[in-house]
Amino acid sequence: LTAYAGLLTYGEPKEGDVLVVSAASGPVGCMVGQIAQIHGVEVIGIAGSDEKCNTVRDVFGFKDCINYKTEDIDQRIKELCPNGIDIYFDNVGGDTLDIMTRNLAYEARIVLCGFMTQYNLSTPPPGPNLGPIVGARAIIRGVVVYDHYDKQDEFISKAGKWIQDGKVKFIEDEVIGIENTPAQFCKLMRGENFGKTIVTMQ
Repeated sequence: LTAYAGLLTYGEPKEGDVLVVSAASGPVGCMVGQIAQIHGVEVIGIAGSDEKCNTVRDVFGFKDCINYKTEDIDQRIKELCPNGIDIYFDNVGGDTLDIMTRNLAYEARIVLCGFMTQYNLSTPPPGPNLGPIVGARAIIRGVVVYDHYDKQDEFISKAGKWIQDGKVKFIEDEVIGIENTPAQFCKLMRGENFGKTIVTMQ
């Protein structure tokens, strides 16, 4: 629902748009990219390992994926999006957000959803320079899923059919047993999870 409402309400995807999403192998990122493709959008992901990038391309169907730990994001975005980014769906904040603001197409849309790079910091980092937002006439919107529960039934209906038709896939990072919750949460905060983090009771 976060991906569905955030992308369709604030990203306003149009056929032929180019979308970049960070944390692309995560539960929100992979869904954003797949829903965008259903709407005729070209999708580039950003993730933190070759395994995750391969999954983003091979399982979720993204055009490409940048490994931010081993590749120069700015250089790769310029190669992959020579005409700029129409939609940037941000799940991480920090330097990645700063780079994306310098690579926007005219009238781009930025959806701010998460700040993974900041969750474990004791003090907020210096913010990115948002000056390019003005030059690009871009729109930035924050998305919080709690504002969109009125779309939940609609999302479940559509997503269920997309999954049934093979248009949307998902990955779950599941452990069994409530005693594993602290370790699973810490794994999530370190970015070591792969897909939706779930703790299932025995």
